[in-house]
Amino acid sequence: MKFYFKIIIFVIYLFVASNASAQKNLVPNWSFEEFIACPNSSNFSCFFPSITINSVKDWFCVDWYLSPNYFNVCSSVLSQSVPANGYGYQYPKTGNAYMNGLMYYQNKFLTSGIWGIEYIECQLKSKLDTNKIYCVKYYVSRSGYDGCYGISGFGALLSGSIINTYNPLNGMVPGTAQVKNPLTNIITDTKNWSVISGTFTANGNEQFLTIGNFNPMPNSDTLCDTSLPILPYQQNLGTMYFFDDVSVEEVLNAYAGANQTIACGDSVRIGLDSAWAANYTWVPSTGLVNAQVPMPIAHPTITTTYTVTKQQCEVTTTSTVTVFVTNTCPYINYLDEFMIPNVFTPNGDNSNDVWQFTLGLGNNLKSLHIYNRWGLEVKSSQKQTQSFIKWDGYTTAGEPCTAGVYFYTLEYNNVLGEQKKLNGYITLIK
Repeated sequence: MKFYFKIIIFVIYLFVASNASAQKNLVPNWSFEEFIACPNSSNFSCFFPSITINSVKDWFCVDWYLSPNYFNVCSSVLSQSVPANGYGYQYPKTGNAYMNGLMYYQNKFLTSGIWGIEYIECQLKSKLDTNKIYCVKYYVSRSGYDGCYGISGFGALLSGSIINTYNPLNGMVPGTAQVKNPLTNIITDTKNWSVISGTFTANGNEQFLTIGNFNPMPNSDTLCDTSLPILPYQQNLGTMYFFDDVSVEEVLNAYAGANQTIACGDSVRIGLDSAWAANYTWVPSTGLVNAQVPMPIAHPTITTTYTVTKQQCEVTTTSTVTVFVTNTCPYINYLDEFMIPNVFTPNGDNSNDVWQFTLGLGNNLKSLHIYNRWGLEVKSSQKQTQSFIKWDGYTTAGEPCTAGVYFYTLEYNNVLGEQKKLNGYITLIK
C-alpha cells in the first residue's frame, strides 16, 4: 500500500512541476559558484587591458584599474578563501563563493581626495520585456577589515549595452540606477547579509546588469562606525563590501493553483508559482510539510483552505486554494509517511533557522545521530517519548556548526511497535 502511495505522490509531483509557473532568474552564475579557475594566484581579478574577471564565470569589471575580488572555499590562498580572507570573515549567503568590491574611498590626507568605486557587471540570459515589471535583488555584507565607513548608495543599473567606463572625478559609471537602496539605510553590518532590492518597469532593451555604489563619491551618504576595532589612520581607508545571490526576475502574482481533492492519508503539492528571490508564507500551516516554500506538500486531515502570501521585492500578492478531504481520517493512517526536510539556514533571520519535523501521531524517537562530513558526531538525541525533531545547527557542546552537508541516522518506534531506521543528508547553509 505504501509503495502505491509513493508512486501516486511522485506522479502528482511530476504533473505539478511540469505545469508550475517557475520564474526564471535572468542573472547567470547568480551565486558566483561557477569559476574559470580557483582564485589562488592573486587578489586582483581584472588585468589591463581586459575587463574580464580572470576567475569567476560570466562576471566582469567596469574598468580594469578598479578590480573587484573573487573568493571561494576552493582557494588554497588565505586571502582569497571563505569564510576567512584578506578582507574579512563571512560565510556565503548560499553556496561556496562570493565577490567583493571597493564601495567608498576618501583619503583625507590628500586635499584633492582620491575617489574610486568597484562595480561588477554581467550580461543577462535574455533581454528584458517591454513594460514588464522586474524585481532586482542582491545581498551585501560590509568587510570588517577596512575603514570605519558604511554607505547607503547601493543600487542596480540595467542597460542596453555594456558599461566599460567611469568618471574619475566622482568614481561613477554613466547612467542612473533604476533600483537604489534608501539613503537612510546605511549598511554597517559585518556579520549578516543585508538585502538590496527594488522593482522597475523595463523599456525592453536592457540586457546588462551593473551593481555597486551609485551615489557620487563626494556626496556619498556615509556613517563611521566607531565601535569597530580600527586604528585612527585606518578610518580613512576604503570600505569594501561582499556581494552574493544576485537575481533579476519578472514580477508575477502569487498563484496557489486549482482546488484539489484527496482521500484521507493522501498528500498533494499545492502552489503553481515559484520565484527564486520571493518569500512565501502559507496559512494555516496545519497539514503542510513546510509553510515557507513556494509549492508545499499538503496532507490535511479535514477540508482546508490555504492562503499563500508572496513577497517579491516590495510587491505583495495573495492567492488561495482548497484541499478537499473526502473521508474522515482514522487515528492510525500511514503514520510512517512523514516528511524530513533536507536544507535549513541557521543565520538568525527567523526564516528556516531550524531543522525540524514531526514523526507523526504515535511514532516515538528511539535515537537520532548527526555527523559531519568526516564522520564525527556533532549532535545526538535519545528522548524515548519525543515525536518532534529539532536541531538548531549547534553541536552537543553548544558550538555553532559550519556550513556544509551533514549525515543523520534516525531510529524510531511506530504506533504499531515496529522499529524503523532512516538515514539521509542535511545541508546547512549560512
